[in-house]
Amino acid sequence: MKNLLLLLLVPIFCVAQSEQILSFTAGAGGGDFTNQPIGCQSEFSKTQTLYYPNEIQFKGTITEIRYTTSFDNISLANSNIWTVKIGTTTVAEFGAAIPFIDTNTLTTVFSGAITQTRTEVIISFTQPFFYNGTDNLVIEVSETAPGFTSSLISAFKGSENFGNPPIRSKVSFTGSTGGAILNENSEPITKFIGIFERCIRPAYSGIQSTPSQTTATIIIENNQAVSGYNYVVYEKGMPMPTNLIPTVQNTIELTDLLPAQEYVFAAKTNCNTPINRFANIGFSTKPLTISVPDAINFDGINTRNYFFTGGFIANASISNKAGNNSANGILFRGALDALQANTWSDFDVWNTNPNFISQANFIIDLTNNPTNPVFKFDLKQKEENYFRVRINNVVKTWTFKSSPGGDINFQKITIDLSEFSGKTINLDLQSLSKYTGDIGIRTAFVDNIELKSATCLAKEIDFLTTSTENSITLKATDLSSNYEVAIVNQTADLTDNSWTTVSLPYTFDNLTIAKAYKIFVRKICVNEITAFLELFESTKTTVINAPFSEAFNSGNFTTYFVPKFNNSSNVTINTVYNYVNLHQRENGKTWFGDLNTTESQAWNENKNFVSTLNFRVNATNLASLTMTLNYKLARFYAANSSWFRIMINEKQLMPSQVPNSLNSDPFTTTNFDLTAFVGGIVNIELQHSGRRTTFTSNGINDAAYISLVEFIGTLGNEGFSKNHFKIYPNPFSNSITVETEIPFSSIEMYDVLGKKIDATPTTNTINTSTWNSGIYFLKLKKADGQELIRKVIKN
Repeated sequence: MKNLLLLLLVPIFCVAQSEQILSFTAGAGGGDFTNQPIGCQSEFSKTQTLYYPNEIQFKGTITEIRYTTSFDNISLANSNIWTVKIGTTTVAEFGAAIPFIDTNTLTTVFSGAITQTRTEVIISFTQPFFYNGTDNLVIEVSETAPGFTSSLISAFKGSENFGNPPIRSKVSFTGSTGGAILNENSEPITKFIGIFERCIRPAYSGIQSTPSQTTATIIIENNQAVSGYNYVVYEKGMPMPTNLIPTVQNTIELTDLLPAQEYVFAAKTNCNTPINRFANIGFSTKPLTISVPDAINFDGINTRNYFFTGGFIANASISNKAGNNSANGILFRGALDALQANTWSDFDVWNTNPNFISQANFIIDLTNNPTNPVFKFDLKQKEENYFRVRINNVVKTWTFKSSPGGDINFQKITIDLSEFSGKTINLDLQSLSKYTGDIGIRTAFVDNIELKSATCLAKEIDFLTTSTENSITLKATDLSSNYEVAIVNQTADLTDNSWTTVSLPYTFDNLTIAKAYKIFVRKICVNEITAFLELFESTKTTVINAPFSEAFNSGNFTTYFVPKFNNSSNVTINTVYNYVNLHQRENGKTWFGDLNTTESQAWNENKNFVSTLNFRVNATNLASLTMTLNYKLARFYAANSSWFRIMINEKQLMPSQVPNSLNSDPFTTTNFDLTAFVGGIVNIELQHSGRRTTFTSNGINDAAYISLVEFIGTLGNEGFSKNHFKIYPNPFSNSITVETEIPFSSIEMYDVLGKKIDATPTTNTINTSTWNSGIYFLKLKKADGQELIRKVIKN
């Protein structure tokens, strides 16, 4: 940083810019048990505790102090006679060679029985004490009766600094319970009450605009009682300079800053009595912009072409442990302390553990429109580490995940930047791990970054997938190259050891029936490899035999239905209301058509947003087939941003539908005649394409909800007219009766899964008293083989 430029600089008059307060709490937020002010499990305990002026930052008359008890309504009946003394001292900390401060130099402000509330001990001074605000304050508390309680929960809350200096308390026990003298780095939560004066501390409105590589704007909130400020800006981790810059402005422009640097801005008002009260705000400048071609090996060159940030307990840094054919690389790691790792959550790890994320940021200029730009780097992960790439704050890759116990070699990762040609982008490398530890487990290493134009190319249109019930086959237009491939369940993360080098076509065998999968593939060329492509395919379902009904009330997809979706769409089951939800999710894809999307755009340009529920029906021997759907459509924006259609054997059954009303249409039941498709296996896809990717507060987004799928089919000519028979009662309870003018040979009953549960060839009335409530199908069969199927319901 060369200099600091002020918007306006005028002479500042020295004005006492202080405020009056009636209370101040030292050690607020402390949750540990402390021996201060007394040790409740000992006799005749005595403590002296130091309070530093830079902590309490006030001067004035103290009339009362209060201590917070460890729990509500603890018993101090045996430890309720205290003598409290207070004074100032030059002693900075206690130690084995430093005795108690001479009690004769202290002022007795209380002696007698304490006052106890549900959560506090109150010491109202019999003699007020004036504190000058510049010296160390010491408070001595002595039990003047042989206090003791056996209850281990009887104690006081405070802060313990785990063995670190300063040693701010001295404790002694002189009764029958012991004679030890302890030096401790702890203090109780102490509330001071009185009439105090302190300097006003500046408050910040924040950073007015995002800092650039060399500038930043700081805004201090306006305070009519403040006439001016003194400030300084310095690099984080360095001592704060003592030379302050005066200003009367609330908006301060900082210039000539270093790129890719963390800074601290510290300011105080013109008040100097009793002690300066600085308010600090941190900010970071952007790294230098890089463009094609460029390379970074982290060996002391281009050190400001990237910037490291980290969560509260995570960090990224240059380390020789992370070098791959170079001296150094980036070391990413999470918590360094096992105690900190206790805050880790295994649910939705990226969103619930932000404090464990470490990051390297790059600004990439692609405005010169390079040909096939790619961002390449070497990546190595150790046990249980997660890694991903974000562009413009949107995740652009899957999560790279190390295998349990794994520590594989470096692999080359390529990120395709072609879609960003002509733009300047922010690219983040993000690592997430639970606990690093002393031996460096759960870490990630990155080295040898390259920004270049690729010569080895592979696009999604170069690949084709086909599936069976237990396999998926991957094909490619280029059969001369080798490929690296991997496959995982669509909701799972890829691990380091998932990859296999193969030639195509290649079949993934022994897969689960009716399961959605993610397939990863990249092409291996002579001197380089392409970016990994992510493809989506599902294995085929079990074939449905009519009659059949599914109400999605199990909370899981059966093998009769399989979801198909990708990174910008999703298919889930709502377990509260029992319906399938075809909807979207944010993954950085662009929606074409805005609010006036055409039908063609919805299914072609916006294919990344298409979610599908797929199933198959056996219509080989059917003369007719009817599909019944109970469904509704929802939209957040205009009607043309939410689309629904039915695909039969890869052909659209009818024009696409859009919601009629804002938010959500009501559920409706619709019958679809699929008789034109009988004679074989009928492949059916219910598809939705929508723009809105985030649920609103009332749960509405662009979606299709399906609560019932049902099939009824007939063999041969129907032969029975609806007017020739009667089924009653329907719904039924303990029995059901069939009356018909046409003779029949049998009555058969089936459950919703097509399993025959009853056959009564000669009796028109069927006893159903032992059946469960639900949907059934009744099949009447004539001697010539003609059949009629009707749905019935038991209450």
